[in-house]
Amino acid sequence: MKKVLKDIKEIGSGLILSYPQIFFSKSYAFSIFLIAITLIFPTLGLSGLICTLASLLFAKVFSLSPEKIKNGYYGYNALLVGLGLGSYYDWDFNLFILIVFAGFLSLLIHTFLEGILNKYRLPVLSIPFLLTLWIIQLATKNIDFLTISDRGVFLMNNIFSMGGVKALQWYDYFNNELLPLPVKYFFISLGSIFFQENAFAGLFIFTGLLFYSRIASSLAVLGFSIAYIFMSVLGIDTNQMTHFFVGFNFILTAIAIGGFFIIPSIFSYLWVIITTPLVVLFTIAFNNLLSTWQLSVYSLPFNAVVILFLFILFYRTNIRKKLAETTIQEYMPEKNLYIYKNYIKRFGQSMYKIHIMPPFWGEWTISQGYDGKITHKDMFKHALDFVITYNGKTYKGNGGALEDYYCYNKVVLSPGYGTVVKVVDGIDDNQIGDVNTINNWGNTIVIKHAEFLYSQLNHLKSGSFKVKEGDFVKAGQPITNVGNSGRSPEPHLHFQLQAYQHIGSPTIEYPLARYLLKNKQIKNLQLFKIPQESDIIENTTINNLIFNAFHFIPGQQIDIVLNMAERQKIFNWEVLSDSYNNTYILCRTTKSYAYIYNDGQSFYFNSFHGDKKSPLYAFYLSCYHIEFAANISDTIQDEFPLHQVFPFKILFIHDFVAPFVQFIKSNFSFKIKSQGNLLNQIEMETCIKNKLFGKTIKSRISSILIDNQGIYNILLKEKKSEFNIKLVFKERYE
Repeated sequence: MKKVLKDIKEIGSGLILSYPQIFFSKSYAFSIFLIAITLIFPTLGLSGLICTLASLLFAKVFSLSPEKIKNGYYGYNALLVGLGLGSYYDWDFNLFILIVFAGFLSLLIHTFLEGILNKYRLPVLSIPFLLTLWIIQLATKNIDFLTISDRGVFLMNNIFSMGGVKALQWYDYFNNELLPLPVKYFFISLGSIFFQENAFAGLFIFTGLLFYSRIASSLAVLGFSIAYIFMSVLGIDTNQMTHFFVGFNFILTAIAIGGFFIIPSIFSYLWVIITTPLVVLFTIAFNNLLSTWQLSVYSLPFNAVVILFLFILFYRTNIRKKLAETTIQEYMPEKNLYIYKNYIKRFGQSMYKIHIMPPFWGEWTISQGYDGKITHKDMFKHALDFVITYNGKTYKGNGGALEDYYCYNKVVLSPGYGTVVKVVDGIDDNQIGDVNTINNWGNTIVIKHAEFLYSQLNHLKSGSFKVKEGDFVKAGQPITNVGNSGRSPEPHLHFQLQAYQHIGSPTIEYPLARYLLKNKQIKNLQLFKIPQESDIIENTTINNLIFNAFHFIPGQQIDIVLNMAERQKIFNWEVLSDSYNNTYILCRTTKSYAYIYNDGQSFYFNSFHGDKKSPLYAFYLSCYHIEFAANISDTIQDEFPLHQVFPFKILFIHDFVAPFVQFIKSNFSFKIKSQGNLLNQIEMETCIKNKLFGKTIKSRISSILIDNQGIYNILLKEKKSEFNIKLVFKERYE
């Protein structure tokens, strides 16, 4: 019985979400608008529902992805097919049978295309709808039991029955006189997506679109406007925008390129302007071609232009430049934008998946940086030379012997996880001032961290290697010692990253994942930065007390005691992991959950979903970003994704301009407040400041107490109110 109820819930969810999927959305609220508009004609709405249900049921029979069924992924093409058939033919039992098989056919085509297009990271879009409806329309030319529908007359009858002559007059006034021609065409084009060719339907859909996404609604207007202007300039009859389902191609293309598959920005909006005329040309060309078989273009221009555009992005050599593809799809342009901005703030201009660390312990000085004056030129310009300095000098005494140099014979660490692919040993160290130009790289080790990412370390000491070719190494593992071999007049460590394993390959620009930059006596944490010449940097060391406190293990259960205004309430949390091995904390009491990430150096919250009055949300805000570094002395700064902090009423206006400028921010800061006993207790303080045009409008301070058992108390203060959360780990009950 439970399985049956689960299946019904899964298919029911898929049925509802098939409607907003047409606009690349998974919003239940938006689906209400779209379902309602299809039911203006009951037989039309029923046709769409039956075809969608048939596709989802067949998907369940074939044991396709439950998640995709639940999200309406296997339903939206069938929905369009059902609406198309319901708009052309009168309703009867024969049409019902045809619609069921049409749903099955759309699923077959959908899964076939998914298998082909996914290899190139390309979406299926509405190609299954096109092929299915064309096949059925061509096939039914020889079928006599279907009769053409006359929905226009029925619409007038329905309006008359509801409001009489005045209702008919009002409808005629709104649809034909009130609206300027371009606006009327825009609304009709929106309505025609659901086979509703009237301005009122389009206005209703646009209202829902506006509440779902301000960025998507602005892109819809932009795409249609550019098409209208382009057609007017070239002398193309703009009346065509309301015929043969032409206009909605401009709208859907703009939303897809401008804000769904691409992160919304000024560049994505510019590409909407550039690609929209192509949609016009495709529309005219395909319309002339398909008229031979009496077929409409439907959404063919939209599919063609979007897939061609995304396909060329697949072959880019610089995947993040100017135009950033959406890698984590939130099915809402605003969320895609805010999450991307947050990721860039945290991890730099590119999404570096492989963390490269400084290859040493202690403080080292960069004697020659990128594009250095001595040897870091041309194809070798992205390299770093490291030495140890004391009072501005690299050596003690007169510096005549190798042992006088502070960095000589110091341990070299692996800069990241990987496999040793090349070791060159047996080259003697040079005497001070001499160089070896025959074996200019000296003793060398090359480590493969990923495809097209290798690290190369040079001028190493002969006989000091602790690993051999083929060995797997961990980040921070000792691998060799600094020497003075090769083209090295004095001991130093040469470090570069490259795309190939060959010694002396061209260097590539790539940041260090994290390091401490010494500024007088302050050590500032740098994340995904490239240090500069003369910088003094240091690897971070781990504070085990903080590390253990935020080391959440799947299966762990935690009771939360919330004390607020002399009231106490208990919540139950459990640490879980999903099918993609992502860890999250689930509050079983409120059904809220938050994804977390621990890279061994720091703890991050990635996202929160659920009740923002729950203590899990307070924990998310208080411990949003925690660093484990024991030798850090400054305050860590971060930012929240705006949709995770600000309510809809504040973001509504901001969303319109968010792709270009953001005047709302939510800043997070973290610092270690006191360390009474480093081994037993630490107090940390975090602060959240919500800002409007740079002015703080709301703030919250949290004090986090940690002992050798983990986090045991969080005190939150906001204005005049305060409350505390006590974490009780079940395995630690006395």
